[in-house]
Amino acid sequence: MKNIQLFRKLQFFTFFLLPSMLCFSQPIQQWERVYNGPGDGRDIVRSMAVDSAGKVYITGSSLGRGTGDDYATVKYDSAGNQLWVRRYNGPGNSDDTPFSLAVDVLEYVYVTGYSMGKGTGYEYATIKYDRQEMRFGFEDMTVTMTLMRMMVENLLLWIL
Repeated sequence: MKNIQLFRKLQFFTFFLLPSMLCFSQPIQQWERVYNGPGDGRDIVRSMAVDSAGKVYITGSSLGRGTGDDYATVKYDSAGNQLWVRRYNGPGNSDDTPFSLAVDVLEYVYVTGYSMGKGTGYEYATIKYDRQEMRFGFEDMTVTMTLMRMMVENLLLWIL
């Protein structure tokens, strides 16, 4: 009889109390970071993404110095260390507002929104950043592909 009572108490603990303690436990904050742009004013997050390695990408509008709001994109590693910050002030030198951010499997970062053109009003503005923070263009792609080809050729020579 005592074994049955002990078994029931253990069942109650295992199936009801233990899961409820795990489900209702408070999350523990891992890290917190604050970004304050050069205009020392409003900084508003618009979009965020996390890649497969846990790196965090955040974009939003941030007050610049004499440029109105600019795109501000920040990359953090999984421990919360800031890896880079990139700002974009469009050709109209006025308000620029990003709305969306995406990261592909190669860690290229895409930011899109609107930007004041030079005498044309607001226009779409989409920027692509590579892993090392630079804007990505055709010449960069040629250099990257050349380096990759050289690495593959050297690897094949080493294997043979």
